[in-house]
Amino acid sequence: YPHPPSPKMRAFLSGKAPAPTSGNPKEGIRVPLLADPAVSGVMKNFASGDEEFNQAEHRYGLLTMTLGVMLLIPDGTMTKMVHCSPLTAAAWRLGLTSLALALIQSARYGPLGLLKKIVQLGPWGLLVSAIKGLSNLCFSVAVRETTVANVVLCTATSPIFAAILGRVALGTTIRLRTWIAMPIVFLGVAVSISSGLKRALDLGEIMALLVAVMGALRRTIMREHAHIDMQPASTLGHGLFAVCLLLSGSVEPIGPGDFWPLFSLGFLLLPLSVTLLTVGTQKLPATESCLLMALETVFSPIMAAYCVGDKVPLHTWIGLGVVVVTLTLHSMPSAPTTATASTASASASASA
Repeated sequence: YPHPPSPKMRAFLSGKAPAPTSGNPKEGIRVPLLADPAVSGVMKNFASGDEEFNQAEHRYGLLTMTLGVMLLIPDGTMTKMVHCSPLTAAAWRLGLTSLALALIQSARYGPLGLLKKIVQLGPWGLLVSAIKGLSNLCFSVAVRETTVANVVLCTATSPIFAAILGRVALGTTIRLRTWIAMPIVFLGVAVSISSGLKRALDLGEIMALLVAVMGALRRTIMREHAHIDMQPASTLGHGLFAVCLLLSGSVEPIGPGDFWPLFSLGFLLLPLSVTLLTVGTQKLPATESCLLMALETVFSPIMAAYCVGDKVPLHTWIGLGVVVVTLTLHSMPSAPTTATASTASASASASA
């Protein structure tokens, strides 16, 4: 206590009296317990401490979220740097990421604890694992078949698909701003990846759109079954699809020139990015998380164009600008209160 408690409070703390209330017996006015000087002093200390704690948590969230996005930006560029087949690159990427995530989660849960968490996933957790592994496989193929700009632009539409699936599957109300954003976003994607709808989609763009749809489906399932710890689902999904590709005979030997980019991406960058994004989105409001995730959509094509000569025509930059601006405005809070961090956590982890 900042100062000695009152006699009533001392009696209450010693167990000799019920919870005290201060008051004026002459006027018959009874004041709540917080009117007690000792209690009010403690509550003031708690309030100031919570404010400092929240500021520290916010700074920590900004730091981890920004680092996670920065580690995710080279994903498309480094995938394009390898020369092996797309399925071989996907197998290495999935296998190394699964191994690194297993080590991180074993340190958190313990080896037996991780196995217990995987068993507790249940059918919905297994479905999330399958979707996670398949979406990463599709991403690897998409990056090899089209430009990084087209891939990140298509995957950026995942929140729009999530709103549609939430409405169909969960009955979630779609806000007016989402209805307005939908046609604008899809128009921007159409202009970017199809030269103004003058040609058909290629394999890479179809795969990238599938990644966006699967990410939305995974978020919808995770939202409906929020009581299940889905973090081990990523480890399981990556590992299962890596084993499937290996057993299918699709994996070819790789040279040293391909090994180091795949190792750096699969064992270091992606696992660290997923871990940091998970921590960051738990500390930040959904709005800030979405805005920081937009950095990947902007800087990934620039990095690919500079490092691997990924040609990005003017119409792609126009479509990219339309989508980024629309999604940024869409993520702005419409009320003084911000969205919960749990929504952002599902959204950000999906992009990784």
